[in-house]
Amino acid sequence: MLDLGVNPRLVFNVRQALDNAVNLISVPTGCEDMLRDYVRRVKIVVSGGFAPDKIKKFERLSVPADIYAVGSYLLSNDDKTNTDFTADIVRTKINGLWHSAAKIGRAPADNIELETV
Repeated sequence: MLDLGVNPRLVFNVRQALDNAVNLISVPTGCEDMLRDYVRRVKIVVSGGFAPDKIKKFERLSVPADIYAVGSYLLSNDDKTNTDFTADIVRTKINGLWHSAAKIGRAPADNIELETV
């Protein structure tokens, strides 16, 4: 069976990569503990097909997920009503300049139904 989508192995790998990042980042002497503490506080949000059974499985396996996004489970999704949207971060603004941050196959897109609030 293939591990497709958000699965326990993926989340364990993300947590391990975050925790190991402190060994790859050069910081000023004396700041190592601050970096380690910062990385430990990074939360992992999982989404995509989460309903009670999948959450129970993740909890039983002690998967290091901090937040479960369950929108599709709670809202109606059918031919008439589509409430299933992604909210990927596709770009970030750093020092006034936009930088691409999209996964492969994703890009910024306008939605004419959204309003600035």
